[in-house]
Amino acid sequence: MRINSNKAALYIGVILCAFIALSCCLLGVRQVISGYETHSWSSVEGEVIESDIVTDSWHGQKGGNRMTYSPKVKYRYKVRGKVFENDVIANYALGSKDQRDVQEYVSKYLTGQPVAVFYNPLSPSKSVLEPGGSLKSWGIILVGIVFLGFMSCLFSLRKNPVFG
Repeated sequence: MRINSNKAALYIGVILCAFIALSCCLLGVRQVISGYETHSWSSVEGEVIESDIVTDSWHGQKGGNRMTYSPKVKYRYKVRGKVFENDVIANYALGSKDQRDVQEYVSKYLTGQPVAVFYNPLSPSKSVLEPGGSLKSWGIILVGIVFLGFMSCLFSLRKNPVFG
């Protein structure tokens, strides 16, 4: 049995959509759960030991340099007599193409200032400054659902005479 090229392209599209949908949904759900778990973490006072903006640049496809900015906030805290250092602000990405968005975090966490640190009581080296999730995590799940829709539309076309 020979599959014509239209049908082969259709099945490749279905498989690609399924892969993207599954990846997005799993990543989004993982981020939502991870953010939700941080609400139950214990908190302790820590101290900001470094606060800066990290710049990353690359050459864009259409020429010119592109820049992204990320906040880097390093903090120290103590749990049960043991000192820990971490630089995780939240369980989601905080990078931006706009330096002003990132400046907000750097201004919020000034070097030398006390800060509330939320840590995992079962693994105190895991910590965040901002517990909870992001709407971006739900957006990733939504993208996965959209690709599931594309996949089902493509799959329904398999009986169309055009695809043999």
